[in-house]
Amino acid sequence: ALLGLTSVFPYVDNWAHIGGLTGGLLCGLMLAPRLPGLVPKPRLRWTGGILLLLLLVSGLTYSFVWMNAMSQGQYAYMQGDIPAARAAFKRASSLRWRPIPALVALAKLEAREGKFKEAEAALVKLRELAPDHKQIHNELANLYRDQGRWKESLAELEAIHQYFPDTTWIYPQLGRA
Repeated sequence: ALLGLTSVFPYVDNWAHIGGLTGGLLCGLMLAPRLPGLVPKPRLRWTGGILLLLLLVSGLTYSFVWMNAMSQGQYAYMQGDIPAARAAFKRASSLRWRPIPALVALAKLEAREGKFKEAEAALVKLRELAPDHKQIHNELANLYRDQGRWKESLAELEAIHQYFPDTTWIYPQLGRA
């Protein structure tokens, strides 16, 4: 029932629901009481337990590798080591199907280096792919503001407010724009 919610809620991941369903089934095989005719034999229960453990370890490893790459990129960015940050964000972007945070970070690097047109083009392309992503609109608003393009910055801030009306940090920025 929860599959397909990506069209309704932008940050719901169908793969997470599929993983939860699979994990729940395997956990049920392993932990269910022995009822005649309803629960598989112990060998199948052990197999389900081992598969559940493998699924859990692989998911945690994948998440750790992606988060580590993003953290290394952020740290290098803060230290001013642009080549290391770019390499880390590219590595992070290769690890995900929809690597929007890593691609936004790469666009921020372009802007930091003064390549505003490239950064804007990348962010606009990302906005077309995910029009309701707060981080994309925020970075575009910052990019436009830094260039003195106030109307475009205001439009991006209003888009954030449209998609996320409960976002309170947007009000001071809307006032400045």
